[in-house]
Amino acid sequence: MSLADNMRGERARMKWTQKKLADHLKVSESTIRKWESGKTVPCFKVADMALLFGCTTDYLLGLTDHPAA
Repeated sequence: MSLADNMRGERARMKWTQKKLADHLKVSESTIRKWESGKTVPCFKVADMALLFGCTTDYLLGLTDHPAA
């Protein structure tokens, strides 16, 4: 899976809207939409998302299929 797929999946698992995730990460909702569509990559926020979602950065980046270390 891709970063966009994993990010979208983890956000859904948390039952968060794109707006709620945007607020937590201090970015715009349109930025979240771009990340989840794969139009842009959230390089500088991957670690923050991993902390919020309780998963590893490797999982978000699609380097492993296992969310937890």
